[in-house]
Amino acid sequence: MKKINPEILSILSNRFDRQVSESEILAWIYNFDESDWEKAISLLDKVEFFSETRCTRILLEKLAVVRKKHPGSTVTIYPVAGPGKSGNVMAYLFNKMLEKGVLSNMHLVSPNQEWENDNVIVLLDDFVGTGGSVDKFFDEINPGLPAQFTCYCVCVAYMPSGEKRLKEREISILGQEQQRAFLQRGSVFGYPQRMRPVRDFAKKYGEMICPPKPGHKGKYTGPLGYANSQALVCFDHTTPNNSLPILWASAKRTDNGRRWTPLFPRFVSDRIRRNNNFTSHKFYWLSIARKLNDGQINKIFNQFDTKSIQLIGVLYAKGHHRSDAYVAALLEIPLWEVNKLLERAQALDLIDKDGNLTVFGEYGYKSIRKSLKQQPIIIDELIQKDIVYAPTEFLGHSRFHVNSVKSEEQQMPEIFAALGCE
Repeated sequence: MKKINPEILSILSNRFDRQVSESEILAWIYNFDESDWEKAISLLDKVEFFSETRCTRILLEKLAVVRKKHPGSTVTIYPVAGPGKSGNVMAYLFNKMLEKGVLSNMHLVSPNQEWENDNVIVLLDDFVGTGGSVDKFFDEINPGLPAQFTCYCVCVAYMPSGEKRLKEREISILGQEQQRAFLQRGSVFGYPQRMRPVRDFAKKYGEMICPPKPGHKGKYTGPLGYANSQALVCFDHTTPNNSLPILWASAKRTDNGRRWTPLFPRFVSDRIRRNNNFTSHKFYWLSIARKLNDGQINKIFNQFDTKSIQLIGVLYAKGHHRSDAYVAALLEIPLWEVNKLLERAQALDLIDKDGNLTVFGEYGYKSIRKSLKQQPIIIDELIQKDIVYAPTEFLGHSRFHVNSVKSEEQQMPEIFAALGCE
């Protein structure tokens, strides 16, 4: 039986800004045959992960470039909208930058808003792969633009194919360039002899969840991503389909019918469902909160309602230093509701003005976690030893069936029995 060094898991989790736990990485590795675990870890080590903080820093830097090129001009910002796009998240980040006073002479508009005679516009996006989505969005807003204007696309990351396409539309792109993973020259995996085994590994498992479609000329999501993009880009709020499907897909495998366990899910539903981190736990988090001796905790979480669940969700997310976009996905609410929820948490002294847990909030969170520590349902606790052997079962789930989690209704009697509840 192969062994996995827990230090490697810890390093990877920290490299991804603790947005995924060691147990989630381990569950993802269980997708693969034991003989391929080393390749899986090698590939994971090359993934480019963009946290909310990193996204904000890159966007701020690139928007400053636009402002420097056009001093005194008012810049109109259009978040790129459309299926699979993250326009609302980008708009949220832009507004946060505006609130902090780090940008000037820039304003955010929607596609149906009247033009205000500005001659500099910016299409704001998180990732530009082939450039098709940005191109289509530009066509939608183009009729309302003036005859003469300068257009930029500011994004967090982009691929050369997208840059080429936008250049043909006279749109300059600003962001962090990402190359295809399996280039013959310049691959992040090194020279061809080292790159090819990883490519073949990614393709083999990719075909199990995103099979090739002969005759589609590559314009579909295949084993190595949409249009064979071969991207290794993931965000804490989503993952583009240009990235390798083995990172984000949740489809059933064609070889055995088992559902793939994604590490960086593309869809909100998969992020919510991932290991049942929130959905399956929220009810006994509430039960434990009601049993805590501290009267203040009981006063805050004194009702078995949505608001109580949301507050505990905030404690959970902020206790793991998750972004506001993650909180929105976790609780299945829009970002403007997250702002109201954070204001309420601050008023209750659970978090401070910077969004960090207060002493009181941290105590509440740790108390809940401490009460759950001995329960096998916890998925982000690993036994701290020099070497951890990959067991046949991990946290109650077979590594060959890591997705066979009981429904919430099935788990409730066991959960309440474990907690001593009726």
